[in-house]
Amino acid sequence: MAKIKIDFTGVESFQKCEAGEHVVKIKKAVSEIAKSSGVDMIKVTFEVVKGNSEGARLFDNFVLSEKALWKLKGFLETVGMEADGKISLDLDKLTGRMCIANVKMEEYNGEDRPKIADYKKLANTEEEEDVFDEQEEEETPPLAKEKKKAKKVPEPEPEEEEEEEDGPVIYENEDGTFELEDGTPCDEDGNPIKKKAKKKAEKEKPEPEPADDWGDDGDAGWDD
Repeated sequence: MAKIKIDFTGVESFQKCEAGEHVVKIKKAVSEIAKSSGVDMIKVTFEVVKGNSEGARLFDNFVLSEKALWKLKGFLETVGMEADGKISLDLDKLTGRMCIANVKMEEYNGEDRPKIADYKKLANTEEEEDVFDEQEEEETPPLAKEKKKAKKVPEPEPEEEEEEEDGPVIYENEDGTFELEDGTPCDEDGNPIKKKAKKKAEKEKPEPEPADDWGDDGDAGWDD
């Protein structure tokens, strides 16, 4: 099978535009010379940005002859450019401007071809706002559009006031010692006394002196 090499670099496919009014955006504006008359002209390329014909390309030429300047003047005013007196037109500033193009079909070489009949300003309508919203979505990165959600920090719960605990119940015995409610020996401040300490205290008590044991023979050994 024979193979041929084709270079499609820079070649764009175009969608045919339907008749009617379309919201269009200027893709490119360049200065050229008309082949038939040799007169300077501005060639403008448009792109439909909304509706069934979205993506379709349209073209129009604005001849810079004195008799044809009315068309360029009306177009510049439609897209919000200055068109009074002597001006210096910057074609780069036309790029991206939008308007409404009224498209009609004309026969050319036996086929219907779309042609722009006239232009209208974009009205301040919801439809216009939708168009600009769609453009902003295309130009703005998704991460830049996302709004950060404010993180609600929970308020700290009020601290409960700790109830003051009552001190231990201390009982004083008849012998001057102290003990807790459960019978544990303690000092007068309620501090438990260890058993060792208690034994030591008992050990330190003086032993009672032995009582005199006088028996019946108590007088034995004594001389009268």
